[in-house]
Parts: sequence; structure tokens; C-alpha cells
Amino acid sequence: VSRSSTTLTAEGYAAIAEKGRALGCTPVHVGGIEDHVQVGVGIPPSLSVSDLVQGLKGNSSHLVNTRLAPGSGFRLQGGYGAFTVSPDAIDRALSCVRNQPQNHAGATVIDDWEHTDERP
Repeated sequence: VSRSSTTLTAEGYAAIAEKGRALGCTPVHVGGIEDHVQVGVGIPPSLSVSDLVQGLKGNSSHLVNTRLAPGSGFRLQGGYGAFTVSPDAIDRALSCVRNQPQNHAGATVIDDWEHTDERP
């Protein structure tokens, strides 16, 4: 989960997916809304979740601050949420990631999964 004053674009999502591939992951879907990003990704056993998140957040923050919106004050929150998904639940989980804008518009989200302790 990433908070910012700038919404990432398709270019930003593509950069997150590319960084995931560079870290040895299989990016399945990257998407978001105004105040956060969700990533569905296959992680190799050799990569910790914290190293993955550090790489994705660092890459996206650098991209926004140097190319997409210099001077915007883009800032990522310190926390994140990560969930493992059993093989039989992958399609449902990815559907949630893919349909984030619709889920939020219709208030069909699980609030505790959408926020860290830094909620406003």
C-alpha cells in the first residue's frame, strides 16, 4: 500500500512490474487508485517480501520524483500489507487487484486490508 499526493500512471505501473521482473518475480498485475497501489506477484523463495517491497517502493518513488512528477512531493508511507494466497484463491485475489477502482467506488473493500496504522 502506497500513499502519495500523485496518482501513478500506466507508465508507473509498468515500471513497478519491470522492477518485479528484475527481482526475479512474476508480476501478474499492478494497479491502483489515488492513494495506493496493489501488486499481484509471484515471489521466488530466495526473495523476502520486505526486499521485494523495498525494491518496488524505491523504484516507483524514484520514478515519480525524477520523471513523472518532479517537485510533487511524492511520498510513500512507511508500511505495507502483504498476503499469501493459496493456488485455488489466486483468481479471486487478482480480480480484487484488477477491479480496485470499481471495488472502491462501490465500497466493496475490506477496510483493514486497505490501510496500515498510518491511516489518516
